[in-house]
Amino acid sequence: MKLRNLLIASIIMISSANAADELKLSMFKMEQGMNQIQVGFIHHNKSSIASGIKLVRSGIKLYTGKEGDFRKFLPEGKKHLANVAENSAKNVLASLNVIEANIKIKNIKKAAEAYGNTMNACAKCHSIIRSW
Repeated sequence: MKLRNLLIASIIMISSANAADELKLSMFKMEQGMNQIQVGFIHHNKSSIASGIKLVRSGIKLYTGKEGDFRKFLPEGKKHLANVAENSAKNVLASLNVIEANIKIKNIKKAAEAYGNTMNACAKCHSIIRSW
């Protein structure tokens, strides 16, 4: 019985550590991507914007790739806010689509506004989940 409980506790700790590592990697990718997008706007570099968008999407995919996984990334006491994280991720992805579409038609002002919307979606999630 004790061995079984120890094994279960070990599995939970390992999966929690993996979720934390995945979340750190996800946030790192999104941060790097957002920085690349911003630098792309500053330096009029469409390829930097495109590579930044790709990085942000890959970061989001780390925690949205599996159905219902949002809860495992949230701290205790915040798991009920999984819908906030999910909606923020959807809003980020939608804003990235708007950036791409407007870059294609050379409407940089609208693309930059969409970048601001992306940042707002990130900040909303962080302010609620991390209690900023």
